[in-house]
Amino acid sequence: MFKNVQKLFAYIIATTFFCVLSVQMVAGSGSQILWKVSQNGHYAYILGSVHFLKKENYPLPQKLYDAFEDCETLVLEADLDSLKMPQTAMKMMQISMLPENKSFKDVVPEETYETVAAHLQKLGLSMQLFARSKPWFIALTITAMEAQKMGLDANLGLDAHFAARAKAQGMALTGLEPIAFQMNLFDQLPLKTQIEFLHKTMEDSQKAEKMMDEMLTAWENGEDQQLQSLLSDGFEGFPKLYDKLLIARNKNWVPQIEKMITSGKTHFIVVGAGHLVGDQGVIDLLQKRGFEIDKL
Repeated sequence: MFKNVQKLFAYIIATTFFCVLSVQMVAGSGSQILWKVSQNGHYAYILGSVHFLKKENYPLPQKLYDAFEDCETLVLEADLDSLKMPQTAMKMMQISMLPENKSFKDVVPEETYETVAAHLQKLGLSMQLFARSKPWFIALTITAMEAQKMGLDANLGLDAHFAARAKAQGMALTGLEPIAFQMNLFDQLPLKTQIEFLHKTMEDSQKAEKMMDEMLTAWENGEDQQLQSLLSDGFEGFPKLYDKLLIARNKNWVPQIEKMITSGKTHFIVVGAGHLVGDQGVIDLLQKRGFEIDKL
């Protein structure tokens, strides 16, 4: 499937981080999750993103394009262009590897090693490619490959779609955090947590399509509570990981978004739908800061 390791790493970078750090769904034509956040006559639009789509999902509902056209700046979770840089793939390769004197087989039980090897083989990948890979990287690889199996393409996600439109129109584009920060989120996990995360990833892959369909329905219908429930289920047993990947990042983003809104310029902000729901979601945190919230 992949003729060399560098192409494999580039593919994983292009597809995985936004996938794992958010909700994986296929867009439809329902309500979706689009908010207008206002204060003193200034406002921004915040869209709950779907990072993997298919060609048949376009065009998107007109209300999304109307909101986009009303803005001067597009804001994404991270700079998509940096994902395409060779140095990004090289950095990913470096941090994904165990020390030279360690192999994946050395750090996991034999049963885990055999299970992972069999799972990768089903996905068309050889365990030899991951001889020194850290467990978190193998987990992300499985997630990326499962998404590909379902016909989903990160290049057709909402982030990429609106980034292309912004460039075509000469619209300013910025990110809330660097891609290096996202990479290190996983690399900072203790080895025990990485192994547990890998086990859960393999377990969840057995029901990936069902989970995707349920999330899709919740997203299409704008069912915030249901989406929050499904997201929480996905992190069951990993409260610290949930806090690191979602809650902590939400809290980091909100002051930035507040400055964007009060700057007088209008921003179209696209972040994973999972970041917007719940009592620690971006929308809830902005409301607590006194912003007026309107769901469109």
